[in-house]
Amino acid sequence: MQYVDPPQASGGRFGRFARGRQRFVCCAAAVLAVLAAAGAGLGGLMLAGGRHHAADLGLLAWAAVHVAATALALAWWTRQSRRWIEAGLAAEASAEALSLSDALTQVANPRGLELHLNRMLLTARRAGRPLALLALDIDGLAAVNEEHGHAAGDELLQLCARRLYAHVRDIDIVARVGGDEFVIVLEAPESLPAAVAVGQRMLATLAQPVRLLQAHQGGAPRVEVSASLGLAVYPEHAQAAEPLLAQAEQALRQAKRQGGNRLCVACVAPRPADSPLSAAATRATA
Repeated sequence: MQYVDPPQASGGRFGRFARGRQRFVCCAAAVLAVLAAAGAGLGGLMLAGGRHHAADLGLLAWAAVHVAATALALAWWTRQSRRWIEAGLAAEASAEALSLSDALTQVANPRGLELHLNRMLLTARRAGRPLALLALDIDGLAAVNEEHGHAAGDELLQLCARRLYAHVRDIDIVARVGGDEFVIVLEAPESLPAAVAVGQRMLATLAQPVRLLQAHQGGAPRVEVSASLGLAVYPEHAQAAEPLLAQAEQALRQAKRQGGNRLCVACVAPRPADSPLSAAATRATA
């Protein structure tokens, strides 16, 4: 299950090499076409001039055979090069995807989050649309690890990632940035209350009991965990990626101080009364 949309692999080192090889093949084909045309033109002139000597005809025959053989070899090499290039680009794309995703949960890793968050902020800035960022901690994972083992904890993390991903759209991002820490980025939410509603649904889903399948002396253990969420919105709380993440983490710490299993919204500076997100933020944090 792959949740990361990696950048085009043609921008990597193999992609640059592939484009260089394609340009070389095109240039070689053009040179060959020029040589063939020149040979044909020369043969026509020689025949038109009445030079029918056997040596001249033999030379023309040799040139024609040589050009034909070279053309066939170039065609074969072009097909093989295309196969090599496609295989190399596929391998590079796979490696790039792995470098952007978390090995355990298959959601984005910190590098993937940084890449996508910067792109999403740029899009939001250009379109004049908001962006919501939620910082989430799984409460109770350490107890699961201690009681049932790290294999059970890993299974729980995988399940939590799938449950989080079930509440986002294809244009949104779910990333694991630490042992029990996730970040969710919602692109162009309708409003702050809409982003809060998404977070509340995530909390309710994560709080549902789960029976782990990992082998355990007492059978499949049934565990319950909860989560804490901090929410920050661009451009209300911050204008760039790092400050926005810091605002969400500060709201997350506030949620944990209040006992966890809750969502807190970052504090927002006073804004003009006609700002809909500002008014919504005031209501949500009240």
